[in-house]
Amino acid sequence: MSQLVGEIGYFQLNNLIQNKVPFSLLLIDINSTEKIEGSIEVVLRLGVHLTAQNFLGHVEQLKVSLEHPFVLVCIDGTTSFSLASKMVEKGYKNVYCIKGGWKSLNSNQGVE
Repeated sequence: MSQLVGEIGYFQLNNLIQNKVPFSLLLIDINSTEKIEGSIEVVLRLGVHLTAQNFLGHVEQLKVSLEHPFVLVCIDGTTSFSLASKMVEKGYKNVYCIKGGWKSLNSNQGVE
């Protein structure tokens, strides 16, 4: 039985933040100066900025449980989905990416 990558949007991410659910936010190849308002903006500033090239090496260096939750975000959602799939292949169980990526979060605060 294969594990799937979960996709979440602005409101699900905001719920994780508001409910203080512990997770690691990994921002992949994001160098945007555009601001996102509110609590999501604060969390995005605290996220770990990585490039796609060093991504898996960094995740392995974290030495966290395979059950540790991760949320990945890239510019448009394609790179983060691909890297999240690789994490799932390595055995990580709670891997999510932002549907539509940074652009989705930034456009109308991710209104879906």
